[in-house]
Amino acid sequence: MHFRTAACAFACVITILSPASARDLSESDYARANAVLPEGYVLPRAEALARITATLSASTVQFCKARTGRAPDDAVARFDAAFDAWIRVRHLSFGPFEFFLRGNRFQYSPDPGRRVARDLDALIARKDVASLAPREFAKGSVTLQGFPALEILFYDPKARVALRRSDGEGDYRCRVAQAIARNMAEMAAGVVADWRGGGGEPFLQVMTRPRSGNAYYQTHREVALQFFKNLYGGLDLLADVKLAPVLGPSLSEARPELEESPASGRSLAHVISSLEALEALYAAGLEGLLRASGNDTDLAPLLRRAFRMTIATARGIDVPLARAVADPAARRQVEKLLLQIRALKQLVSRRLSAATGLVVGFNALDGD
Repeated sequence: MHFRTAACAFACVITILSPASARDLSESDYARANAVLPEGYVLPRAEALARITATLSASTVQFCKARTGRAPDDAVARFDAAFDAWIRVRHLSFGPFEFFLRGNRFQYSPDPGRRVARDLDALIARKDVASLAPREFAKGSVTLQGFPALEILFYDPKARVALRRSDGEGDYRCRVAQAIARNMAEMAAGVVADWRGGGGEPFLQVMTRPRSGNAYYQTHREVALQFFKNLYGGLDLLADVKLAPVLGPSLSEARPELEESPASGRSLAHVISSLEALEALYAAGLEGLLRASGNDTDLAPLLRRAFRMTIATARGIDVPLARAVADPAARRQVEKLLLQIRALKQLVSRRLSAATGLVVGFNALDGD
């Protein structure tokens, strides 16, 4: 089947199978989903991010001591694992993940003006050691504090060579790399601390015990709505930020320079990690709400199939995104992937919303 026919068939399921009228779900129905999602879905991913960024920080220190042998490759491998761990929680844009601007500090994106690269060059040119101290660095520019800046140091060909040199510039670049890795490990540890305890009420308790006077959520439905928004928002981010701008309207207007991770070429790996995390979010609690409603009984298996098909399409693109959008054959696969993600968005915003009673306005579908 031609890719456009297949993609259209996938998308048209939305209108062929219209949703049934939603039965009102009770607070206890939403509470059952919320008993699973914060502790069973969010916390394991937050704790994985904390563990892996701590390992990355330690590995970066070892790399800067050795700069030869396996140390550089080990540091890069830890970076890849840490970036994937962040991508798996990036859609959870609320609470501890957003406290203290952590989201932007972990990943300043999108960056069409290449501010990260410019600010990193300026920092290295200044060679200001004092600005790399933990407190000073954490108060500095968000463009320098996270994965995009460290990706340049580890992956950009010229930056990688300079980082490995045993001279003054190489030493300072290593200090910058250590400051970034340490900062991310501290932020990730802070995320877990805020979920578990922190200086006030643990955010886990905030989500699992909504009530009058709770500054964030007064009902279990509001908590479920937060996760629904994160599911939709994650799909929207993939379609309209990570893929559509890079594809451009045509082959001649492709913008490969806009891909998320140009230095490492891992943009498609991030798309796959995101899709897998969003599928897991749906399966962990929102599917239970859908089944409890008794509405739109065809939707649960349809969403499962849609996620599997979309992930399979993403895995089937065997060249980096920047090359794929500029190659006629590979581009067709990226176009198919974009259509499938947008079809998933429609299934979520129309049918899953109607079936579960998690109805939100257009402006609320931004994950905030």
